[in-house]
Amino acid sequence: VLVGKIHKAGETIRINTTLQDTRSGDILGSEGVEGQGEDSFFEMVDSLTRKIKSNLQLTAAEIAADLDEEVQRITTSSPDALRFFREGQKFYNFGDYQRSIPLLETAVGFDPNFALAHARLLGIRNWLIEPGSASEHERIVLENLERLPERDRLFFLASAPQRSGDSARAAELFEELIDRYPDFEDAYIDLSLLYAGLLRDPSRALDY
Repeated sequence: VLVGKIHKAGETIRINTTLQDTRSGDILGSEGVEGQGEDSFFEMVDSLTRKIKSNLQLTAAEIAADLDEEVQRITTSSPDALRFFREGQKFYNFGDYQRSIPLLETAVGFDPNFALAHARLLGIRNWLIEPGSASEHERIVLENLERLPERDRLFFLASAPQRSGDSARAAELFEELIDRYPDFEDAYIDLSLLYAGLLRDPSRALDY
C-alpha cells in the first residue's frame, strides 16, 4: 500500500510517500519530492512515480512492459482543469452525473483539449441519450487520442464500433481490453450490456 502526504508552505510544495508491504508490514521505501508552485506539481508526480517504481522490485520483463507516460501528457497541463476533473470524477464514480457534468465542463473550460474529461462527458451524454452533445465530445476525444491514458484510449476505441452499430466488433475489443485491464469495471459493464441487449446472449452477460 502507498501512503502519501502533501505539505505546502508558501509556494513550496512537498510530497512524501511511504510504500509498505501489506503482508509483512515491512516498509519497502520512503520517497519525497519538492517543488515551487502548482505549475511544478506534474513534474513532481512524474519524478515521484519513477522513485516509487524503483522500490517495487519489478522484474526486467515487467519494467520493459511498463508504460511510463508523463502525467500532463495523458491528462492536462492545467492544474485548475485537473482539480475540477478530479472533483467531477468522484461524482462520476458514484453515478451522480448531474453533479459531475458542471465540474467536468469547467475542467474542459480551462483546457479545451482535455481528452479524459471529454471522454467522461461523452460517456455521460451517451448514457443520458443526448447525441447532439455527445458528438462534440467524441470529436474532441478522437482528435486528442494520444492525450488519453492507454486504458481509456482502448475503452474509447472499443466503444466506437458500438456507437456505429457494430456490436460484435465492440464485444471483441471489450474482451481484449478486459484481458489487459482485468479490474476495469466500466469495460465489464459495457460488455455485459452488449451481450444482454444488442447481441441477445444473456448467458454471456452473466459471465461478466
